[in-house]
Amino acid sequence: MLRVVLTRILLVVPLIIVVSTVAFFLGALSPIDPADSILGPDPTQAQVDAVHAQLGLDRPVTTQFFEWAGGAVTGDLGASLFSHEPVTDLLARALPVTLSLTLGGLLISLLLGLPVGIFSALRAGRLGDRIATGAVTFWQAVPNFWLALLLILFFAVNLGWFPAVGYTPISEGVGDWLRGITLPSLALGVSAGAVVARQTRSALIGVLQQEYVRTAMAQGLSRRRVVGKYALRNAAVPVVTVVAFEVAGLFGGSIVVERMFSMRGFGTVAIDAVLRRDPDVVQGVIVVAAAVMLVVQLLLDLSYAWFNPKVRLS
Repeated sequence: MLRVVLTRILLVVPLIIVVSTVAFFLGALSPIDPADSILGPDPTQAQVDAVHAQLGLDRPVTTQFFEWAGGAVTGDLGASLFSHEPVTDLLARALPVTLSLTLGGLLISLLLGLPVGIFSALRAGRLGDRIATGAVTFWQAVPNFWLALLLILFFAVNLGWFPAVGYTPISEGVGDWLRGITLPSLALGVSAGAVVARQTRSALIGVLQQEYVRTAMAQGLSRRRVVGKYALRNAAVPVVTVVAFEVAGLFGGSIVVERMFSMRGFGTVAIDAVLRRDPDVVQGVIVVAAAVMLVVQLLLDLSYAWFNPKVRLS
């Protein structure tokens, strides 16, 4: 197990380097000139050259890259062209917002998806399964922005149980933090929970049809014990794979929910940086997003080793 952990960690570092390098040179090839955003329409060539010299854009691309990479190794990802704020500080404020929504949405999806999927699998083909499958299909098709709007109107505006907008850091109180992320987490997690439910149902039905499950039940073991101790663990690998994809989707797709609840998270910072042509912020967003996704992949690989002992020996 330790060898699996070390191998995966050693693979993460070069992947981050490759992603960072490709992202930097693709950005350098972009026709978008940051000087246009700073100077406005119709600047003179002298003004453009002056901005390029100030930003270091008049130097060779390789020189710019190695200077940026040297700073990135020490945690310096540059600064915003507009606010002049260090990119690390900007992302350090935005990342907890998106991570909170991602983890909250993931928790909602598991709390909804796993029980519904298990319920459907144990009643495959019956009325309960058909009702649950129909409900799952409906919720999977519901857009998260529409659900977010309904949640705001009902629970925030009408009942006043939760705040309609804004994010409270966990450092200012766990209770306020939980109240602030509950509605956006529900908006994100319901659709993801439908996907988890469908995959759980499919995987568990396949396992329940295996010969060893039938043999265990024929020997007198209770259905609950067979399902809880053996079937669920063997059905967990495809479910974990789907969950990992859902985490990536929740992390990348939280931008709409962030906008709906006026939360300045990672996605909002990324969109603003692209629209404002802020290259250092865009580069920092790409690097951090790649690191988060690679960590998710690492956790996925480790979960495989946990659920399937054969992986630990590979």
